[in-house]
Amino acid sequence: MLKTHIQLAIRHLLKHKGYAFINIFGLSIGIAACMLIFRIVYYELSFDTFHSKYNRIVRVVTHDWNEENGEDNTTGIPIPAMDEMQQTVTQFEQFARVHSAWPTLTVPNAPGSMTGAKYATDGILETALFTEPSFFSIFDWQWLSGDAPSALSEPNSIVLTRKIAEKGFGTWQMAVGKTVVLDNLIPVTVRGIVENAPDNSDFQINYFISYPTLKANQEAYNYRTEWGNTSSNDQAFALLRGANQAEAAALVLANVGQVQYNNGRGKRRHEIQHLQNIHYDEVNSGAFGTHATEKSRLWVLSFIGAMVLLMACFNFVNLATAQASARAREVGVRKSLGGNRYQLARQFMGETTVIVTIAVLFGALLAQLCSPLLKYVSDVPDALPFLSNPLMLLFMLASVLLVSAFSGFYPAIVLSGFDPIKALKSSINTRTSSGVPVRKILVVGQFVVAQALIIGTIVTISQMNFLQKMDLGFNPDLVYVLQGVSTDSSSLRRFESFKAELKRIPQVQSVSFSSDMPASNNNWAGNFALGSTKDAPFPTFMKFVDADYFET
Repeated sequence: MLKTHIQLAIRHLLKHKGYAFINIFGLSIGIAACMLIFRIVYYELSFDTFHSKYNRIVRVVTHDWNEENGEDNTTGIPIPAMDEMQQTVTQFEQFARVHSAWPTLTVPNAPGSMTGAKYATDGILETALFTEPSFFSIFDWQWLSGDAPSALSEPNSIVLTRKIAEKGFGTWQMAVGKTVVLDNLIPVTVRGIVENAPDNSDFQINYFISYPTLKANQEAYNYRTEWGNTSSNDQAFALLRGANQAEAAALVLANVGQVQYNNGRGKRRHEIQHLQNIHYDEVNSGAFGTHATEKSRLWVLSFIGAMVLLMACFNFVNLATAQASARAREVGVRKSLGGNRYQLARQFMGETTVIVTIAVLFGALLAQLCSPLLKYVSDVPDALPFLSNPLMLLFMLASVLLVSAFSGFYPAIVLSGFDPIKALKSSINTRTSSGVPVRKILVVGQFVVAQALIIGTIVTISQMNFLQKMDLGFNPDLVYVLQGVSTDSSSLRRFESFKAELKRIPQVQSVSFSSDMPASNNNWAGNFALGSTKDAPFPTFMKFVDADYFET
């Protein structure tokens, strides 16, 4: 019976090629759009979910309030506050402090190097973390060599990722036990190698340095132990004893540092941020190497995909019911030969399923061809499996079932419900029997959705144009940022010479050095006093710049 239905469906499609092409093409476009959107949403929702203790991992963040600035949030934690948290929050099974940095990493006596040394990072500043062994008890990292307790307990120890080890030594096996130099200043020994972080990780860390190394070189890496200093480079992560311990831990955290923070500058408290929220919180993201994505954007994107597919389904129903009178005699003949309504409805549903299956296959092919373009509108990596992803195959199967049911149910009911005598006499009233009123509703709905998407696109483009063309007080097309300028002791001595060489270029009007980009969310906050010994009632956020910064 199934074979017969499929044969009849294919015969009908070949007989009505224009009808088949429009239906398949329309559905293919809608399904391809949905598959591409699903690819983006699935990738963004998969961040950090590969950690086995995902639902128990949290980060401690800082919430400030004062009359001058109102509310302010930062991922930074004062160093002494971390000490108190570790001692008082018993709901934490593991606790790890980290300090992010971007040091240069030099391999001395490198073979094949004219100068006897080379940068393991090809001159690009990679993100590094000073951290404790407990960090690897909280997060899952694959160790290729060594282990956290032995690798990160002693000063002057470092753990490299496979990528950095291979850049510096050719193979990661050759890196184990070797000495590398941080910022041309601190020799450290490679005590372990870990696998590179997956693309869907917020922790794009390239090497880990033992926390005792940071304590031994406090001035070089701005390690401040005062309660009044807060840097977003200093963060704290913890593993709850149970997923239900978050509320109890938050109550204890609320009391941390309240004596020290009670200084008239405002109110401060520490709160818990779950790992599952880090990737989607732009205010408190502080992600190491990734960009935050608001979940609301993902839901809007999913809604747009659903609307595009819905329009394709509306189009299918309209075309199917428009053909009702053309198929009236076919229905009449089948019913007069003993066919019942159930059999006819099943036949028409079979035809719909064949069309939808072909459309899904063409849509998948179209989505595969267009997937390389996603990198221009999203962060989805090209290497991410697409059609080989089991979840994508499940999505395709679900699309066949749901779209077939949604698109085929009404036409099947209409066509199978024809009176055989009227059908044979060609006296079917298509205005009532073929669902013309419903078709009008579907056509109106189709145009409403299309207009809404067009208007939304125009509004979005207008907003983007406003943001790109608004007056910033300077011409952004004339200001260039050279990122990744080394700040080690050797490079610092050459800053002025480098600056002078840049100024010699006729097209360069001004040059300035800064610790970060002007609009960066990477802040260092501290208390200060102006004209008195009493601190101002708000913190100040600082970036280090030279004398030419404001002119530039």
